[in-house]
Amino acid sequence: MDDVQHNVPAKHFESITEKTMITHSFICTDGKTDAKSFIFKSIVFTTNDLGDIDMFKITLEIPASEVSSRVVSLYFLGVKLNCQYSVPNPYEAYLDTTKNSFSDTDIYRIKATKLEFTKSTLMRLSCETPGSFTFSLDVPIYFAPNSDPWPSASGDPHFKQIVLDYSGPTTKSICYDVTGSPGDYLYIAGFSLSGIQIYGQLKDDYYIHRIFIKSDSNKITVSTNYITLDNGKLFNWTGNMQKTSFKSKHFQYLITGKYVFITSEEHPENTIKIQKSLHSLSEIHLDASFKLSPSDYKEMDGLIGDIGKKNYKFHSEVQLDGNIGSKFISIDIDDNLMKGERVERNKEECWLINVNDILKPFKISKYLYKNVDAFEKTTQNFMNLP
Repeated sequence: MDDVQHNVPAKHFESITEKTMITHSFICTDGKTDAKSFIFKSIVFTTNDLGDIDMFKITLEIPASEVSSRVVSLYFLGVKLNCQYSVPNPYEAYLDTTKNSFSDTDIYRIKATKLEFTKSTLMRLSCETPGSFTFSLDVPIYFAPNSDPWPSASGDPHFKQIVLDYSGPTTKSICYDVTGSPGDYLYIAGFSLSGIQIYGQLKDDYYIHRIFIKSDSNKITVSTNYITLDNGKLFNWTGNMQKTSFKSKHFQYLITGKYVFITSEEHPENTIKIQKSLHSLSEIHLDASFKLSPSDYKEMDGLIGDIGKKNYKFHSEVQLDGNIGSKFISIDIDDNLMKGERVERNKEECWLINVNDILKPFKISKYLYKNVDAFEKTTQNFMNLP
C-alpha cells in the first residue's frame, strides 16, 4: 500500500481557542468485499501555546501478518522536546526505551515488543518543551492485521470494551454477556455531543438482528439484509456487495462486503461499524462497534457509556489449582468487590464479568425495552422485511 498523507482543512481550526483533540478516521478497502478501519487521534495547539510550527511526524505501519515487535518512527521538526514513553497497559507490550531528549531534526525509533496474545496496543507519548509546555498523546501500535488498539466497544451480545483501572492507572479489557427476550430493544450507546443513540433489537434471547441509529436529524435502520438511510432511502445489503459509498445531508455511508460504516458529518469522531457475523447455530446476526477512549465515556450513556464511567480497581491475578491456564481476579467496581475471569474473545483476552455485577445497583433490564417509541413510526413499514 502507498503512503497516505491526511490533511485536515484549515476551516476546521478557525474557531479553536484552546488545545483540542481531533480524531482522524480511516477506512481502507480492497475495492471489493474486505475493509479495515482504524483511527488516529492528534492534538492541535493554539499559536499562543507554541507558535505557528509543527512539532513532529509519526509513521505507523499495519503488518500483513502477525509479528512480535514493531518500530514506531518519530520525525522531530524544529522543536526541542523532552519526552517519556509508556504503554498504559503493561501486560500488553514493553518498550526498549522510556525517555529521550530530542534536538531540532532528530529521527528517533522506538521498538515495542508484544506480550502473550497482544494484537495491538497504545504507546503514550508525554513531552515537555523548553518553555515547560507539556502535552501527551496515544500512538497506536499494530502487531497483527485486523487488530484495533483503540478502546473499541462492541456487542453481539458478547460485549467487550476498555475501561480505566484506577489502581494503575492503566486500561483493562472487560467483557460481559447480555441476554433479554426476543424482540427486546437494547440501548447500546448514546453520544450526548452528537445526539446519536444506538439500539439493537434481539432476534432471540441473545443475538441482535436489527440496529437502529437515532439522531437529531433522523433515523437509520440496519438489518441483516437491508439498510434504511436517514433520508428514507432503502438499500439491499447482500453478502457479496462490493464497495459502495454515498452521502446524505447528515451522514456518510460505506458498504463493503459484510461491513457497514456510518459516520456523522457533523461529528466524524462518531463512526459506527456494523458487521454481519455467523454464530454457532449458523444464523446471521449483527455486531456493532465504536472507536472510544476512556475519556469519551463521560459524554456517553447507554449500556457501554454507563459501564465505562464506573470506577474500576483491579487486584492481583490468582491462579487456581485445577484450572490450568485459567486466571481469576478480584475487581472493585464502585467499591463493590466482584470476580472476573480471564477468557479469550475473538482471539483477544479480556476479563469476563457478570453484567449485573458491573451495573449494581441496577440490572441489565434497565437497558432493555419492549418498544422504542422514537422508532415505531419509522420502522413499522419495514418490520415485515426478512
